[in-house]
Amino acid sequence: TATPEDGVRGMGAFRGLFRSPAYARFFFAGLFFNFAWQMAWPLFNLYNVKVVQATALWLALFTVANQLSQIIAFTAWGRLAERFGNGPMLAVTAVGMATAPTLTVLSTSPVYLIFVNFFTGLFVAGTVLLLFNELLAVSPAEKRTAAVALFNVGVGAVGFLAPQVGVWLAGLIGLHGAMHLSSLLRLLAAGVFAWGAALSARAPEPRVGAKPTEAERTG
Repeated sequence: TATPEDGVRGMGAFRGLFRSPAYARFFFAGLFFNFAWQMAWPLFNLYNVKVVQATALWLALFTVANQLSQIIAFTAWGRLAERFGNGPMLAVTAVGMATAPTLTVLSTSPVYLIFVNFFTGLFVAGTVLLLFNELLAVSPAEKRTAAVALFNVGVGAVGFLAPQVGVWLAGLIGLHGAMHLSSLLRLLAAGVFAWGAALSARAPEPRVGAKPTEAERTG
């Protein structure tokens, strides 16, 4: 049976994670971005059903357009990340994601919304890929499992809270206002990602516990 001492030892795996500036920056920026991202999820449904009055067929076409563009763009973002780095490209994809709520509420035309879903799906693919890649890159090597687990717990908590806040804001400032606010918060998160990438480029952190590369061994 588990004992209190086991719990203390388990929590010890999370100690010191925030002593890594790169991980700390990514952790809070990533949760902030996920909050801005997920607060709009129920709002898209409300807009499409109540304002656009889209039928089930149109809703399916929106989803297909979004998924198709993700499939097309996924490998391209991987190549761009290899060339320019995960951090800078994550900032780019976050900017693209920031356009989604505002572009959506500009029109009630289902045909227009198909193109919007296709366009924003390009950035969804990059966001999903690069968030995970950057999480692995900034996690301290000797505590990577704990670092990933802690971030995922945070995302799960945000995933519960953010949609509730989004619906509450829609009732407070209107559906259009809440969507525009989501865009603004996503854009702010993109700025934080860009700032973190700039700091990491200026003063890269050594990977604690990681094996040295050939270049490091030979100088």
